[in-house]
Formats: sequence, C-alpha cells, structure tokens
Amino acid sequence: MSYAPAVKDLVVETPEGVTLRYELAGAGTRTAAGLVDLGVFLIAWLALLLFTFLVSMADATGLSQFALGVLVGGAVLLPAVYQIGFSWAWDGQTLGKRLLGIRALDVHGGAATRLQHVLRGLFWPFEALVFAFPVPVALILISATQRAQRLGDLVAGTVVLYDPRPMASAEPFARDRWSALPGRRLGLVPAHADRLDAGDQQLLRELLARVDLDDEARRRLFREAALWYLEKLGLMESAVQAGVAPRDVLRELYLFLRERRGADPAPPAATREPRPPAAAAAARGSAPDAAAPPR
Repeated sequence: MSYAPAVKDLVVETPEGVTLRYELAGAGTRTAAGLVDLGVFLIAWLALLLFTFLVSMADATGLSQFALGVLVGGAVLLPAVYQIGFSWAWDGQTLGKRLLGIRALDVHGGAATRLQHVLRGLFWPFEALVFAFPVPVALILISATQRAQRLGDLVAGTVVLYDPRPMASAEPFARDRWSALPGRRLGLVPAHADRLDAGDQQLLRELLARVDLDDEARRRLFREAALWYLEKLGLMESAVQAGVAPRDVLRELYLFLRERRGADPAPPAATREPRPPAAAAAARGSAPDAAAPPR
C-alpha cells in the first residue's frame, strides 16, 4: 500500500494498481462527535451515579456502596469502556460518530479489528484529560498529521473517515441459507472456502448490499466480480455451462462463505490478497469506479 500526501483525503493504492480515495474526517467534525459522546456519557454516568446513591441509602448489604465506589473511582476508565463498547457493536462508530456520519477504520480503509478499537478507546480519556490543557493536543495532531490522526489513532493504526458505507444494508439475504438453496449450481466445496478470506466475504456482503447504484453500474460490477471469483476458484467452465447469472454467482458464493464462517467474521486489519478492483472500490462507496467498464 502507498499513500498520497493529501490532507483531506486518504489515498490508497491497491496491489492491482487501483487508487481508492476516502474522505478523512477533519478536526471540527471529530470534535463535534467527541462532544456528543462526552455529553451522552456524562448524562448516563450522572444518572447512574444518582440512582446508585439513592439505592445505597437503603441498602444494608453494602453492594450498592461498592457499585458507587466503582462508578466514582472508575470515572476515568469508564469513557474508554463507552468508546470500546460502541465501536465493537457498531463497527467503528459511537453515538457521536453515527450522528456526524463518520467511522473509525483501519489505515487501509478496511474495517478495524477489535484490538485496534481497544487501543484507540483506551487513549480517548487519556487524551481528553491529560492533553486538554493548556492546549488540546489531540486537535493539533488531527490538524497536523497527514491522515488526521490523534494519538490513539497513531498507536492503533486507524483513521476516521466519512462513512463510506452509508447506503449499505446490514446483511443481504438475511433469511437465506446456502444449504437450503433449491439449486446450488456452482459446485462449491470446503476447499473453495479455504482459498478465500474474511476480506472476500466482507467485499461480497458490501457489494450485494449496495442500493445506490444504477442498473447498468450494478450489472457491470456484478459481472466483473463474478468472473474474477469464478476464475480464482476454478469454477468458470461449470458456471458457464450451467448458465449462472453474475448476481446469482455472488449470492451463492456469499451465502456459502457466511454459512461456513458466520455472519460477521473479523476481517484482517490489512491484507494484500487481491480483490476484483472496480468491485472493491464500489463496495466501499467510490462512485467513479462503480461506473467503470469491466476489465
């Protein structure tokens, strides 16, 4: 991977020579998201603190007193729990990030791992408290670094981008199962799954879930991705003979991977496994690549 020296965009060059461009969230947007998160956390913390205090006045067991001590003593670490918990549940978003339409991702534009979310979450209260005075060092780092990263991002290897997947649904074909398909036409076996990884499954899911493409762009993308995967898996001849449409190829392959691996396997933080170039770009929200002819 290589990065162009851009301030507002993250530019990633894939091994296939395809350049993908993502819009980095600036200091103002990230500050607004952080203030929302801080406000939500403080309201919830104070409400829980007041409730625990009132319960402790009538609690003879002492458990509520212990809980009260945890709430007060853990006031510095609890914001990290808030950050990590929401990032895990919402794939890189907190309440503030979701409201502002931004998401924490890996520096290569892919989904961040749970370890990366833990690292950047642990640094959040540290930066907010220790580095807030006399100047907000986090804002300086976001404004000065090439990829708009605060200290937690630098340590975790993450960036915050304007959400590249706003139009994707959570899970395509949620009620379908590969083993229950009336006609499985690709002849998929476990060895085929071993030749693909979680990044392929994520790409197929995002591509099939896109709802903002016109019919022509969708047909081109499905055709390119289907041909690429059929060739990679050695299934081209059988698929052509069976007359399987490109969308049906991708659907059957995705359902097969989902059934074997689960609905949401953690993708690697960075991978050099090749992907179908235009399909990979379009799945992440690149409109120009979505309209590109098949290669």
